[in-house]
This record gives sequence, structure tokens and C-alpha cells, in this order.
Amino acid sequence: MYFNYRSNWNDGSITLGARAPATTWYFAEGTTRSGFEEWLCLANPQTEDATVHVTYHKAGAEDSDQYIDVPAGRRRTIDVNAVLGPEVDAAVKIDSDKAIIAERPMYFNYQNKWNGGHVSIGTNSTAGNWYLAEGTTRSGFEEWICLLNPGELEAAIHVEYSFQDGSTQDQDLLLMPDQRFSILVNGVVGTGKDVAVKIESDQGIIAERSMYFSYHEAWDGGSNAIGCVPPD
Repeated sequence: MYFNYRSNWNDGSITLGARAPATTWYFAEGTTRSGFEEWLCLANPQTEDATVHVTYHKAGAEDSDQYIDVPAGRRRTIDVNAVLGPEVDAAVKIDSDKAIIAERPMYFNYQNKWNGGHVSIGTNSTAGNWYLAEGTTRSGFEEWICLLNPGELEAAIHVEYSFQDGSTQDQDLLLMPDQRFSILVNGVVGTGKDVAVKIESDQGIIAERSMYFSYHEAWDGGSNAIGCVPPD
């Protein structure tokens, strides 16, 4: 998709399609901070109406809940900013009594200098291991890793950053139940690094990577991707 959002933010976005509808969807990324607009798009391809429960796992705060009906053969859109209010970082879990599709578009004016948008399909399940091949902290780039622990137990997480020269750097953290946490990779590994990431957790979690950039000081925007999990 290519857009001039609100006649102000010019960019494009792409996401992988869903292989099948599902009753559960997770999104680790999400924010209503100043300059960000977040949306949830829900599609019901079934012949019966779906009742959907949306849980917003807010960083450092109690969860919020929302219920919405998605009629058979219809699509519904949720304005997350209107639901949560401003200045909230929140991951999302979606539970539906019928199998549906869920995506999350976001549009942004990042730090009043880089504007654009990105979109991601959700993931259907948690995992103990996640991999992200892309990533850089070169000049003009900011990289973030968003983590969600939707379970009932504390998650002990080990992050391994791998660099092009073969060296690595480690980071360990604890993520409380029902909590979302963001890592600024630039702040961990420093500037001028191309970096891949492996995330290991003793509990099932969700991991995404968001990047914001001014590429060659000419093309500004952002991108987002869900992590890759090991094959079954």
C-alpha cells in the first residue's frame, strides 16, 4: 500500500498475508504516544458473526478490555488511540469465538522528523525463541524490539545481538506477566552497528522489531516485522 495519510505523511507499507483465520492473535508493538496513530483491522470471513475480546496489555499499567462484534463477511476497524487515550504503550491480544484475521496499521510522525507508516499481521501463538535478521543502529536509524509476556508467570529473557564481524553481545531481563516492554537497541549496542537478534525466554512470549529512519538523509519512514520462530 502507498499513501499520503491525512495529506501529511507519505509512505508505503507491506505485510505478509495470513495463511488461515484464527481465534487468537497477538501484537507486541503498539503505542498512542504523540505523533502516532494505531489501528486494528479485523476481518470475519465466516458465515456467522464473531464476538471479539481485545485485551490491551499496557506497559507499567493494568490491562484494558474491549469487546466488539464483527459481522459475518465484514471488516471492522478499531481506533486504538480513541480506546486507550494518549501516551499509552500497549501490546494486544485478540480472542474471538469465530476464526478471524487481524492486522495492525500504524501511522506516525516520529520525533517530529520522520513520518510514515507500517503494518503487521498478528501472530497466533507465543514461543520461547524468536529470531530477527534485520537491524541496524547506523546514523539515521533507530531500532526497537517490542516484547509481550501474555502469560501468568514471570519470563526470564535472554537477548543475543550478533554483529557482522562475528562478535556478540548479551542482555538479560525479566518481563512480568501481562506486560509489554520495549528495548531501544541503539541504547544497548551503541551506534554504527548492523545487528541480528536472537531472543530466548523460559516462557512463551511475542517479539516484534520496529525501525524508524532517514535513509541517506533523503527517504524517511519506518518498518515493522514480527519475529521468526524455529520450525516445529
